Amino acid sequence: MPKYKIENTLFPSFLTDLRKRERFSSGEMLGKILCMVKSTYNGYETGSTKTIPTDTLERMMTALWEKNKKNNPSSGIPLDEYVCRQVRRMKKTYANEILQKQYWLMYLHLNHAAVNFSDLMRRELEDMYAADTLTEILSSLNLNPTLKQLYKYEDKNEIYFNPLTKRDEEKGYLPIFRIRFELSDNELDAISQNIQKEGKIDVLKLFMLVFNFEYRRHTNEQDAFVESCLKMHSWEVPFVYNLFGFIELPKYSTPTAYEESAGIIEQIRNVLINAEIPEQDFTMNIFRENLLEGNLHFLDTIAIDFTFIKEIQPALENELHNQLEETVKNFKKTNLHMDSEE
Repeated sequence: MPKYKIENTLFPSFLTDLRKRERFSSGEMLGKILCMVKSTYNGYETGSTKTIPTDTLERMMTALWEKNKKNNPSSGIPLDEYVCRQVRRMKKTYANEILQKQYWLMYLHLNHAAVNFSDLMRRELEDMYAADTLTEILSSLNLNPTLKQLYKYEDKNEIYFNPLTKRDEEKGYLPIFRIRFELSDNELDAISQNIQKEGKIDVLKLFMLVFNFEYRRHTNEQDAFVESCLKMHSWEVPFVYNLFGFIELPKYSTPTAYEESAGIIEQIRNVLINAEIPEQDFTMNIFRENLLEGNLHFLDTIAIDFTFIKEIQPALENELHNQLEETVKNFKKTNLHMDSEE
């Protein structure tokens, strides 16, 4: 079972604070629930214990979550969300430079975070793996392309961190985690069915699918890992390396909803909704559909000065239209993996 360093980390204060917030009056009470003798449990709170196995860490979080449910019977918060909430609380409290050394905390988020599985994610994964089914894509995890020596990772489907050396840190390397995936056919089917039923996917599995793909495309493993982090960012996936500021992420501007403009847009929408536009009037119908479906996102995307159009001849209008249409088709195919008819 993997063990994480907790000596000289934030873990003792994290555990003590969380235990008190969940109204365990003493560590001995929590220790009994965990079937630990007093001295063993106290070692985790005092910091005298150097490492913690992942199964012990999970048992602690489960016990604290169960106490939270008793304290707040109407909350109904799932275990995974409870754990991720504690990680986000730490993010609000400590600087990234400190959090980046807390592998036990990174493990918690990696092992419990989930995200909505979008059509875009599915399409891109299907293109990456030239596969039509989710089960087939997930089965690729068992190939473990990033592991050169499987025997080093004794426990299957567990997260191992390789701490950075001083030289690695000087080079700005990221601490890459390893997983020896060995998922049975039944497990793969169950995971696939759950994703399709719930519409969510584990962030860990999603990342590893991307990382395994990028690993084959790059000669440098660090480059592949960074590229995978960037893909998570583009998909708006809460990936712990991005949350803890390991790499500089590109910033995407979003349209601003001004109160004054909102009323104007609403009036335009009402006019278009109620207007009787002939079916054969392609121009107005496509404009109505774009504005009603895209709303502010549509207007923000096409916010380009087109006033010059009044000065050009019909032939050039057609040429501009064709070029714009081709640009949109190429963009959808390259970035959204959508065919022209979609």
